[in-house]
Amino acid sequence: DPHSGYIRHEGIPEFGPTVYDIYDHEIRYTDLHIGRMLDGLRERGMLKDTVIVLTSDHGEGLDPEKDHGFQYHGQTLYDNLLRVPLFVVMPGVAPAVVRRPVGNIDVLPTLLEATGVPAPEGAVFHGRSLMGLMRGTTDKHPPTFSEKVTTNVIPQKSMVDWPYKIIWKIGPNHFELYHLEKDPDELVNLHKDEPEVLARLKARIQRWRAAELKERKPHPSQAKP
Repeated sequence: DPHSGYIRHEGIPEFGPTVYDIYDHEIRYTDLHIGRMLDGLRERGMLKDTVIVLTSDHGEGLDPEKDHGFQYHGQTLYDNLLRVPLFVVMPGVAPAVVRRPVGNIDVLPTLLEATGVPAPEGAVFHGRSLMGLMRGTTDKHPPTFSEKVTTNVIPQKSMVDWPYKIIWKIGPNHFELYHLEKDPDELVNLHKDEPEVLARLKARIQRWRAAELKERKPHPSQAKP
């Protein structure tokens, strides 16, 4: 939670009748129970040596007119669906904000380094530990990738190489280019205005797909008849 379909929870304040209000209601419900968990750790004296990670698998579209024509999630690779919270709290690491994009694929390597647990033998991680970013010893992170493989909407790949983001719609071989710092809502497609940037990002995302990505086939339930 929060996740579609949204429901109202007994004992939780209601904010109003709109989908935005019900979504806020779900956030309030989730916040309450995360708070209960943290209070329980604190009461047991365990909070001071516990690593806490709070994140999500996707964002949400609440208004099709404002969210690229879709409601809920799963149809696109725009940032209203890709940009999610990632909070990491651990002993010995001071509060800080990392403004460069990272990925959920980085969570496992981060936890292994933070806890001193060795990676399983033969394990290959495509993410990397965020401990350097969290401690301020580095400000570098490689481009972040996302993909959409289901067939109910055109399969897509995306890459953020800050501040630019490229979206590649595979079937029609169509590319979109956005400057996320200036245009966080991804409303101005720069694919014709910045050809050199587009060419550089196209080459990088195509190399990623060819050399690094192991694509899985869609589930039979998603296959076209």
